Amino acid sequence: MTIPFVSVIVPVYGAEQYIAKCGRSLMEQTLQDVEYVFVDDCTPDNSMEILQQVLGDYPNRKAQVKILHNETNQGAAQTRRNGMTVCTGEYVICVDSDDFVAPDYCEKLYTKAEQEKADIVWCDFYKQQGEKWNVIKQPPVGKPSIDSEIKSLLLGRRQGSLWSHLVRNGLYKSIAYFPTHNMAEDLTILLQMYTAAHRLAYVAEPLYYYRYNETSLSNADGAERDRRLIRQMRDMEANVNLLERFFSEHGGQRFHKEFVFRKFFNKRWVLPALHTSSDCSLWRHCHPDINLRLYTCPYITVKDKITAFLAALGLYPCVKRHLVF
Repeated sequence: MTIPFVSVIVPVYGAEQYIAKCGRSLMEQTLQDVEYVFVDDCTPDNSMEILQQVLGDYPNRKAQVKILHNETNQGAAQTRRNGMTVCTGEYVICVDSDDFVAPDYCEKLYTKAEQEKADIVWCDFYKQQGEKWNVIKQPPVGKPSIDSEIKSLLLGRRQGSLWSHLVRNGLYKSIAYFPTHNMAEDLTILLQMYTAAHRLAYVAEPLYYYRYNETSLSNADGAERDRRLIRQMRDMEANVNLLERFFSEHGGQRFHKEFVFRKFFNKRWVLPALHTSSDCSLWRHCHPDINLRLYTCPYITVKDKITAFLAALGLYPCVKRHLVF
């Protein structure tokens, strides 16, 4: 039995509006030797029925498709992990079921990996903003190196998403800590694999179409929005702490300034939910280990340091409308 060039993992949940386009874009890939792993995360809608209808239109791909079903809803991170257990391709990439990809998505990433003998290859992508699809460039800092790209990802200069990264299958064995929360989970997985990689490559072309959902928070009422922000902040905190633990165990102390910035990013997430002085305890209790260190971090702006100072004192809710920088 031949080993597929690429395995594609697609967690499926609540995507009935988009799954048909996603599925067709994958079935119509120019690269023929692809393995598709769809994982049903107990989706409550008709996503799986629609997907089966789409797959029926591509009988030539039938033998390349695997469909798994979670017994309970487990979230994107664990669902991808379940899909990884059955992947047999040389390389693995993940696709979200509400997104879609260019016809040569797999082919261009795989070809680049083979040409450069790379363990990880990433690409640019399109991001939907309203009715427009804007190109988001993801260039490396000079010639790609492991350390420089880890820094770029921790600092948010590049998108830390699994769907823009083709990864050699064996690198998934380097993941010591799988995230259990669903914010910053891709970054938590990806950076562990970066530490095990030897060569990197970049395709300077948008190959992925990312639907950015701005409505989940903007459509929520004030109290519900605050609850979501707090939950997301805590999820990010848990995953970044997990990632820092991994780095501390694998000689990654040289990235301590970048981790301070990443933790500050997580703290900043909850600022819109701070309405009273007592709310500011949320700020102080999120990553409390950087409450002082953030003031000496070179990546954090003076404006953000002033904001942090006001939040720490419980004054931010009183003055936030009057802050002008």
